[in-house]
Amino acid sequence: MIDDALARALATTCARHSGVSPGGQLSVCWGDGPQVDLAFGELAPGESAVTPAHWYDLASLTKPLTAVAIARAAARRGVTLDAPVTEVLPQLGADFSTVTPRLLLSHRAGLAAWAPLYTQLHAASLGALIAAQGCAPSAASRYSDLGYLLAGLWADRVFQRDAAERIADEVTGPLGLAELAMRPLDHGVSLGAIAPTERCEWRGRVVRGEVHDENAAALGGVAAHAGLFGTARAYARLGAALCEAWHGRSHWLDGAILHEMLVAQAGGTHRVGFDTPNAEGASCGRAFGPASFGHLGFTGTSLWVDPTRRLVVVLVTNRVHPSRENTAIRAFRPALHDAVVAALEDL
Repeated sequence: MIDDALARALATTCARHSGVSPGGQLSVCWGDGPQVDLAFGELAPGESAVTPAHWYDLASLTKPLTAVAIARAAARRGVTLDAPVTEVLPQLGADFSTVTPRLLLSHRAGLAAWAPLYTQLHAASLGALIAAQGCAPSAASRYSDLGYLLAGLWADRVFQRDAAERIADEVTGPLGLAELAMRPLDHGVSLGAIAPTERCEWRGRVVRGEVHDENAAALGGVAAHAGLFGTARAYARLGAALCEAWHGRSHWLDGAILHEMLVAQAGGTHRVGFDTPNAEGASCGRAFGPASFGHLGFTGTSLWVDPTRRLVVVLVTNRVHPSRENTAIRAFRPALHDAVVAALEDL
């Protein structure tokens, strides 16, 4: 019955918002009911129909796993997230002397949103390139991939693990999420089982099975801000595990760690690793409660958790295929979340 109601909600929303993406996946967890995993459309025009088993480039849905992995490892090892990163990375210089991992992970270090570092990584180190961008820490949040790259560089040194290893050690391994990984081809996933993303002018081809983000690609597909691939059903299991942690019922993640990450901060909706609804028109629609938290991904992906409802909604698409110029998902995503909530509440 739940499956039918959610399938109708998805089909109705797709019909009203055509052309959003070649296809995608929707996974929903609600209360103690079964997880519902749906798929729609094609991997690409003229290709096979999407199933819940197909893998997608999850883009910035990498960031919540990065933040949780760092917070979990830091708590276990007694590492503070509030000391200057220059204690570990002195080469950054005096401009970064007040920048902490917590500021980086909550987008409050004042770093640029993005820069084409991939064009220069052959000639300079990642740390030097980020330092050259400068920073201006502020109470106001400024969404930044570069901030996550720097947090990842700090964590590499502190924990002696790269982003892929940290995520596997702290998140996907303990939770048994085999359908979430960086560099999926190295994990035995076939190219045909992965949805393509955009035609990349830098690489001269349609990107498939390798990360869409150029900076992550230049780093070998392993980065703190992007690089994760997987299925909606696996990411929804992560969302459900976060919901359990929020309620203090997790053996994986201490609820106190998650609640500290989600503490409200002045100057924006961003928290450590997550975003929260805004009053101007949240991507989770109008029905998700004020305690909700989630994240978006540039390729057309999203996680939203409403812990008071014990509701998790994960949407995965390749809306950037064949071009990022398709922004129809901006209207589709909140409409779909509203339709999901309405369908569940009508049961």
